[in-house]
Amino acid sequence: MPLYEFECARHGAFTLVRPMSESGRDGPCPTCDVAGRRVINPPTLLTMGAPARDAAFRNERSRHEPRVSRSGCAHASPATKAADRASAARRDEPPKPKLQAYAGPRPWVVEHR
Repeated sequence: MPLYEFECARHGAFTLVRPMSESGRDGPCPTCDVAGRRVINPPTLLTMGAPARDAAFRNERSRHEPRVSRSGCAHASPATKAADRASAARRDEPPKPKLQAYAGPRPWVVEHR
C-alpha cells in the first residue's frame, strides 16, 4: 500500500499507509483524530544531486528503450582493441597462483597457493 502525506491544522504533517481506493479521502490525524487534508509534494528528483538524478533517468530510459547491439559482436570496436592491447601486456606478467581445494575439515574452503 502506498504512503500518503496529510497535514493537520494543529499538529502539522503526518504520513499514513492507505489503500489506493482511499487516496482521495482526508486522513485522520494520529494525535487528535481530526481529518487532515492530503498534501501533494513535488518529486525528490528536484533535490537530488546530479549523479543520482542522471542514474535515475538512465534507469528509467533503459526500462523502456534497452540498448541493442546492431552488429552482433563488437570485435572491431575501439574499446575491444584497447582491451586486447591490455590483455597482451598482461601476458608478460607472472602467472597468478592457482586455487586448490582445502583438504581440512571444511571442504568448501578454497585456498590460494
